[in-house]
Parts: sequence; structure tokens; C-alpha cells
Amino acid sequence: MKKNNIIALLFSMLLFIPAFPANVFAAGSSAVVYTEFDSGNFNHAGDGTLAAPYNLFEDAMAAVADGGTIYILGRGAFINTTDNSPFQITKNVTISSAPGVSTRPNISVRPAGMVLGANVTFRNIELSFVNGFRAVICANGYTLTLDNVSYDTHTRVIHLAGGGLFYKGGISASPAAGAHSRIVITGKNTFLGNIYAGGINSTFDKPVDITVDGVSGRNIGNVYASGAAEGYYNSENFLDPYNEPDPPEADPTAYPARGKVSIELRNTGIDAINGTTGGAENASVSVSTQNLYSCLLANLHSLEVKQGVFAPDSINDDVNISIRQGATLDISSLGNCTVNDFTGGGILMLSSGGRLTIRGTCTGETEFRTNDGLPSCSGIAQYGHLYIETTGAGTFTFHPYPTQSDMLFQKGNDGWRTSERSAANVTVLTEFDLDTSLLLVPLAQVNGIDDATPPMLQVSAAYTEETPSTLQHIEFVPFEYAVTYNGQTYSISSDEIDGCYEGNIRELNINFYPADNAIMISRFSNKYDDFGMMAAGTYDIAITAPTATGNMTRSLRLVVTEDAATGSAQADLTLTASAQEIPDGGSINLSAALTDTSTQQGVSAGSVTLYINGQPYSTPKTPAGGSISWNGIAVTKENGFTTGTNHLTAVYSGTDTYAPSQKEITITVNRTDMFEISEQNGKIDVAFTNLSDKEMRNALLLIGVYDRGALQKTAVNNGVALTQEETQSFRFDMSGTRFDRIQGFVWDSIETMTPLVKNTSISVED
Repeated sequence: MKKNNIIALLFSMLLFIPAFPANVFAAGSSAVVYTEFDSGNFNHAGDGTLAAPYNLFEDAMAAVADGGTIYILGRGAFINTTDNSPFQITKNVTISSAPGVSTRPNISVRPAGMVLGANVTFRNIELSFVNGFRAVICANGYTLTLDNVSYDTHTRVIHLAGGGLFYKGGISASPAAGAHSRIVITGKNTFLGNIYAGGINSTFDKPVDITVDGVSGRNIGNVYASGAAEGYYNSENFLDPYNEPDPPEADPTAYPARGKVSIELRNTGIDAINGTTGGAENASVSVSTQNLYSCLLANLHSLEVKQGVFAPDSINDDVNISIRQGATLDISSLGNCTVNDFTGGGILMLSSGGRLTIRGTCTGETEFRTNDGLPSCSGIAQYGHLYIETTGAGTFTFHPYPTQSDMLFQKGNDGWRTSERSAANVTVLTEFDLDTSLLLVPLAQVNGIDDATPPMLQVSAAYTEETPSTLQHIEFVPFEYAVTYNGQTYSISSDEIDGCYEGNIRELNINFYPADNAIMISRFSNKYDDFGMMAAGTYDIAITAPTATGNMTRSLRLVVTEDAATGSAQADLTLTASAQEIPDGGSINLSAALTDTSTQQGVSAGSVTLYINGQPYSTPKTPAGGSISWNGIAVTKENGFTTGTNHLTAVYSGTDTYAPSQKEITITVNRTDMFEISEQNGKIDVAFTNLSDKEMRNALLLIGVYDRGALQKTAVNNGVALTQEETQSFRFDMSGTRFDRIQGFVWDSIETMTPLVKNTSISVED
């Protein structure tokens, strides 16, 4: 029990106990009842109105009608008890924060858990289970809905169960069970522990449906398809603030869930699901997601991917698989896999050397891909490789990677394999790059007004020796284009026109036309339609090319301005850096010179703006005597710098006399932080680089996670060995723990414990 809860509990025991009659509990009859705890643990004050809310939650529960609502006001609610029995709710009721309450009110629960005897909804509240025994809410055959509900992190982690609640001796602590358990969890701010389909200390024979919708991945623990034994709690040491109960321990042998168990995840993250029920059939799981989602799966009866891209971290070899139209199952990280029945309809993704063996039936039509492809096609695949081993009747379509256009996907006696290599007459790149990271052009130019020539983006490209010389031109490369404008990203594949490729994004009226060694960027129109003009603004453009070894992406920023200078005289613009290599966190000086090309005199008209990786660093400056300087620029992420190559661009606005121009140089920023930390769904990825002056042979790496300043959990990697400047990546799983900050530490060795890095941290948004 946490220290502050102990203090609160001891204080509550000392409160004055007023002498109220016990007959204040009348038969429930009010559709809406209010409660707010503010006047003592045993004070039965209030009448349930907004003006006089019940002081005790039990009185509100007694007064509310079946199907009614209990509103919690801002000071929260209190459920009292004098023993270790669970709190039973036997009315269909919604328990919610009251209208107008801006923060989630807290319900302090002294009973040992909760168990339902009716359908119950909790909405926009925080639960504090202070008892060390059975911090569990049991649906017990009814519908338990939790919408934007969390537990107070200073009290017990609250777990959920689909079955009933029994004491350790086998005596039921539950009302009569319902016919069908449904646990529905929604709300981004919901935060709970594990979910168990079965009962606590008991078997459960009714069907159980578990739905988790729109909850952040690190906000929910694991899901177990069986029942569990209640977690151990040392009641003799209840004053110890670190004496926390263990979570319930799943036990499908002793406490099976014999009814059908289904688990549905919608736009949410659960780190691990164990589908073992202990009954006749293991759990079925379905997944719908808008973003790429991964999960550790074990012992499922079936897996259905309904929507989005699902990439499980593991899967059992006797599972039945179904992929709906428009959904993707990505098992490319699992190597060779075996499943039972397979029902196709969407996209199946394997690694370039992987194989899926289907032991049972195979039906439907599925698109096969290897990973790391383009949006419209597979990644690079091996020639003559058996990818789908099956004797079933299902069919597989295949769109090869552009550099493997000769490859076919064919069915044989043992399944589906790629064809053998043939002499492909295609354009294959080995490298490509852009000549700039920033283009500033006037609106009239990009739209070709008054016969203005649209901007040309210069491209350098290298080709394989097998590419015929007649095809070594970028117009034969099917580039992919992604453009972000006003916060929205538009992605398209190239259109093939008479054997050449160009890209058109109609929503932005933008056209990409490769020719020779340049890509012309202009408004999109053709002889049949005129789709209007490109608008002024900032266009962040990513251009991806298929190469012999995979996709290669280069980026630039296109800034289209309303007005432009009209002068035609040329001014030579130069840009110089104080150093070509800068440490991350250091500083750099830059200077620009502007010279009339005909007179060689400095130009002091117009203005020059500095851009760092396409981001404007400074307001426009007027050159004095043709010179401008920017001194002491901090090499930080806030100023737009990144580790590695950085593009610095000086842009001259031009005048009525001089034409606009720009000059770009590159510098290298060297990494100085040993840590690079990122987090997703409770999994923390750390890239650790040895930037010390000696080899590490036995370093100690420690990661800690904090919530509101309090350390919640740590993870250690002992014996890290790194040569100088070598980088290794590590993953730490902190799922099921609530945290808002990650902090890292490094010691040179376990023996000497000399600190190398400390207080390297990142914040994590809710």
C-alpha cells in the first residue's frame, strides 16, 4: 500500500462517527442521483440531489433506480467497508462524473474489489482501490463498460475479469452470474491493469467478449483468456508503502474459461495476448487499426485482421488466419510461419526469405507482398522461392517491385512461388540524390503564367550495369511522391504514359515531370482538363525511388510565394560556414556575400534569409556592403539541425534590378549524445553509442520511467560491450506501467561504476 493511502486510511478511522439511523436506505427510485464525499466515513448525509448530494456512495447506490445514473461531483466519492469483502453492484447503472465537472472525480474504494450483478458503466472517473486484496472488477456474466476510466497511480493497479469472484477457500463472493460477459474499454485516457476472461479463484462457463477501443498501448496490461488466482498480498506488512499485491496469476488449468472467448482490438495497443482458455477452444482475436500495430500473440484459436496493418511479434502455428479486404497481415519479422486454415481477402506480407505454410484449408484471393515495398507493390523478392506452401484452392496475386518487373508469382504442386530470373529490360537505380533541399519560387513561375518556365529539380542518378544505356534516364523510374501541405499528406505513385512516368496530385494541382536529369514541378493540367492553379504556401516533398537494394527517399521543401522580384541583373550569392563538421550542441558561424556579377561590387539591396534543412532560421536581413553574418548559431534540434548531413540555404529575395537567387551548402553534425531514446506503446528503444575515449567491455545501461516525478520502474542491461563510436540498439518493455518521462544512465563498468552519461531523458506525451 502506498504511503499516502495508509495515512488517508488511518485518518479516516479516526474521524468522528455521527449517530445516523440505519433506515436511511430506501428502495431505489431516482433516475439521477448525486454523490460527493466531504463529511466523514459513516455520515449518511444528503438526499441525492445536486444541492444535497449523498455523502456516501452506498447511499447513492441504494437510492438510484435500475437503469439510472449516479453522478460524482468534484470532491469525489467514497465506498466504505469494515471487512475484506468485495463491493457488489446489482443494478443496471451508469456511474459518471457530473456534468460541468472539469476533472475526473475520484472514487475511493475500501472494499476488496468489485463484482457485478447487473450491467454497469463507469465513465470519466478515477478509481482508488486502497485494499490490498483483490484489486479487481469482475463482470460476472454482465456488461462492464469503462469509458475514460483510470486508477489512481498512488493506489492499487486495477485488473479486470470476465468471470465471477471467489474467496481462496472456494466460497463465492459474487451475486448470481449473468449469461454473457462483455468487457468494453474505451477512451484515450483509460488506464488499467491486466484483463482476464475467466473468474478470480474460480472457473467460468459463460461466453466472454473483450473489446478495447482507442486506448493507448501502454495504458493497458496484458490479456489472458483464462481465469486467475488472486495475487499474493502480505497483509502482515500493510504499513510498508512498497508492499504491493501481485497481479492475479493466470491459470487455465485450475481456473478455465469454458465459454467462447473473443477479444477485439480497435485502434488500440495491447502488448501481449495469451489465448489459452483451459476450455475446449482457445480465444479468437480480431484487430482493426488505423496505424501499424504489433502485439505478442500466443495460443490463439483464430486471428482476424479487419482493418489496417497488423504486425504480430509472435503467433502460434495452429492458429486460423483471416484477412479482410483492405487489411494487411505483416508477418515479415517472423521468418517462416505455419498456420492452420487461411482465409484471404487482403494483403499478406512476408520477408524476402520467409515462407508461410498452410496446413489446413486455403480460400479467398490474397495479395502477396514482401516487406519494404512501395505503396503499390511488393518489396524485393527472391527469384524461384516458395513463399506460400499450400495445397488449398486459394489464390494469390502479386505486383512485383519495379526493378523486378519480369518476376511472376505462380502456383505449383507445393504452393505459390516466384519465377526464375529472366533478362529484364528495365531501369534499375543504385543511387539518386537531389541538388537542393529548398526551392523558393514565385506563384507565377510554378503555374507557368506568361510562359514562365517552372522550377527544375536537378537529380543525380546511378544505374546498374545491367540497365541498358537507352534506359538510363530518370523518366523511366517509377518514383513515388508524398507531399505535405497545410498539415495534410498526399501520396501517389507515378503514372505510366507511353513508357515514361510522371506524378500527379490532383488535390494540390501539382505535377512532377522527370526528364533527362531533372524533375519539373508545375501545376497539373493536360489537353483535356485544366485542374486549376497551385496555391502559394509550403510544400514538403518526399521522393522515393525503387533501387536494386530497396527504396531510397530524398526530401526537399518547395516554398511558393505570392510575389517575386522582377529584376533581371544577376547578383552572385555565396554562403560560407566556419566549419564543415560541428558537434551536436555546439555552435556555428555563417556568412553570406552578395556581389553584382558585372561590376563585382557588393549589393546592399533586397534581403537574404537563412534556412536550415528547409526551415527558416532568421528573419530577412539586408546586406551591408554586400555582406551578412549569422554568428553563434546553436547546433540543436530546435534550430532545425539533425545528426549527419545538414543543408544550409541562403535565399536572396531580389529587387526590381536584381533577380532572386539562392545558395546551398552542407555541413556534418556529429552526434555527442550516447543515447537516442524513443518510445511507442510502452516499448522503449535506445540507440547507445560509445563516444568515450576507450573501448567499453562491461558497461551498465539503466533505463528508468517516471510518472509525475516518481520513479515507477527500471530496466538494466548488464555487460554492454562497445568499441569506440560503435552503436548498439536495445529495447526495454515498460508496458503496463504509466509514465510520462524516460531517463537513461550509463556507467563504464559494473566493477567501477564510473558514470558516463546521466540525466539523459525525454518526455512522453499522454
